[in-house]
Amino acid sequence: MYITNKKNYPKIMVDTIKQSLDRYSRGDADISVTELIGSPLARILKAKHGHELEVDVDALYFMFYGNVAHKVMECLVSDSILYKEHRMFLEVKGKKISGALDIVYKESGKLRLDDVKFTTKSVADKPIKKAWERQANLYRYMLYRTENVKVNELGIIALYRNSTMYDSKCARLPVKMFTIERMEEYLEKQIAFHKLCESELIAQIPECTPEDRWHEPEKYAVMPKPGAKKSLKNYDTREMAEQRVDREKAKHPEVFLEVRSAKNKRCEEACPMNKFCWWYQDLEKGYITDSYTGSEPERRKIIED
Repeated sequence: MYITNKKNYPKIMVDTIKQSLDRYSRGDADISVTELIGSPLARILKAKHGHELEVDVDALYFMFYGNVAHKVMECLVSDSILYKEHRMFLEVKGKKISGALDIVYKESGKLRLDDVKFTTKSVADKPIKKAWERQANLYRYMLYRTENVKVNELGIIALYRNSTMYDSKCARLPVKMFTIERMEEYLEKQIAFHKLCESELIAQIPECTPEDRWHEPEKYAVMPKPGAKKSLKNYDTREMAEQRVDREKAKHPEVFLEVRSAKNKRCEEACPMNKFCWWYQDLEKGYITDSYTGSEPERRKIIED
């Protein structure tokens, strides 16, 4: 991966950010937990085209911010802490899996495993991301299998990158915990799915799910007047939005309906593989529509009851 510096960061910061990327190495493992719970297409494209990537250091800044928090946590000294920044390896179905948990500690008579996420408050205020849920549960599973340690509670330590001086800067979000047996089944099915995709041609690998793409469906915004920067409200259906427009006409004579197209935010803003991805390129060229017609793979449903 070639890292550019289009916004002229100081060289010392560029070097620091580059070095911080080492934290995400999976060592000699075949696949990391983060890769395993995600899209096989993105992982396989990265393996094939990773050396061709060009990423600006500015796009890595928030990742670096998160690494700083992890590094500070690594220096914590307390009798209540059992593990911190702990790397685990597990052999499953012929694949060596790598996972690095953030911290395991005792509190209120329980053993907690927490994963630190550098995110926005708006994301933290929504239901926990399924990917975060799976990741934390897999770390718990791996810790049990490698160290015979049973964790009682899972959580996300959400550090907000956009809070004001008056807002809370972080929160602990509880994560639903699944049985060891259920996670074992999920892990084996995920591995089988990734192995199957490895044997396929790139164009035959299933596209990423809406969840993997951070898909945002089309919205209908009721705007108070032309030039307004903020809508009165966004609606999921045109019918509800048009009803609101009718109700607002007396108060806002220039009110109108603005259609906001569906987005795949990860594809558009955060996936460096988009220029190599057959699905995204076909979408950009108009060869396919944005609607995802495939059903959510069975492997996803195992832990979502």
